[in-house]
Amino acid sequence: MPRNFTRREFYDLGWSKPITHIVKEFALSDVAIHKICRKHAIPTPPASYWATRHAGQKVEQTAFPKDSPSGRAQITIAAPEIRGETTAVAAAREAARVRASDEPVVAAQDAIVDRTIAALRAAAPSHKGIVSVEGPEVIQCEVSPASIDRLETILGRITAAAQRQDFTLEVGDRRARFRGTGGTIGLSITETVKREKHRPTPDEESKEAAWRRKIERRRPGNLRDWEYPPRPVVPEWDYICTGQLGIEMEGVYVASGQGPRKTFRDGKVQKLETLAGDIAVALVVLAVTKRNQRERRADEEKIRREARWERKRPLREDSIRNHRRFFS
Repeated sequence: MPRNFTRREFYDLGWSKPITHIVKEFALSDVAIHKICRKHAIPTPPASYWATRHAGQKVEQTAFPKDSPSGRAQITIAAPEIRGETTAVAAAREAARVRASDEPVVAAQDAIVDRTIAALRAAAPSHKGIVSVEGPEVIQCEVSPASIDRLETILGRITAAAQRQDFTLEVGDRRARFRGTGGTIGLSITETVKREKHRPTPDEESKEAAWRRKIERRRPGNLRDWEYPPRPVVPEWDYICTGQLGIEMEGVYVASGQGPRKTFRDGKVQKLETLAGDIAVALVVLAVTKRNQRERRADEEKIRREARWERKRPLREDSIRNHRRFFS
């Protein structure tokens, strides 16, 4: 989960322990910590501060400035994720976490989000109580009608956080997707539905009893099978919409078998509303990983073409010599 601080709390943290301790706590480099502090006008101790303090000498602490050029009083540190990433991906993640440090609290307006919500409100629920929409101009969603208002807030916050990472929603081939400098990433949102064995209601039990009495009053042989009154239909299962939502983004396969994180779900404590910054950071990492894979495949294909060319070179040279010998 992301960690939230006020500017004052982050200032107090920076002056309470050396930055080498803070970088381990957040899994960020010292450069990234300094960037976050500069972004929010938070002074940090000079390089000689801790050595002077540990030597027992008097040190001065820079006063806390009340105003911030960013205009935001809250600092958000996106959750770290250590997966043995390449240098390029790790650098992209760190830069994205710095940009996400002032996570937006106001949902952004977007035509695709509005179109998705409108389509969900107009859709008829399935036998499981779920409404769903899909198509190139909407975000693929499967949620209960009771979750639509909450979904609108979640999508608005994710869109705002993605815009901070230079990602925008666009119409896709099969579903709407986010586009950034690294490429495009599609996503879908679903609600968890539990299935439980149906327990007949008193009304269903009375209808079943009335049907049985009607059957028993008939004398055997008087009615053919198709003339019997229809038995009341009772569902075998009940489907319960839990209200727990999950987001799954377009995955990226890596050779190690463990790619960047692509799923986010409601938990006992964490909610998708609070994970907009983490989701936006994941968009950046997935897009960069996807771009790196395209570049790697292009390089591998170039190497294969050159290898095929080298393997065929002796045959071409023999053909040229034979051609010259024939016409000489």
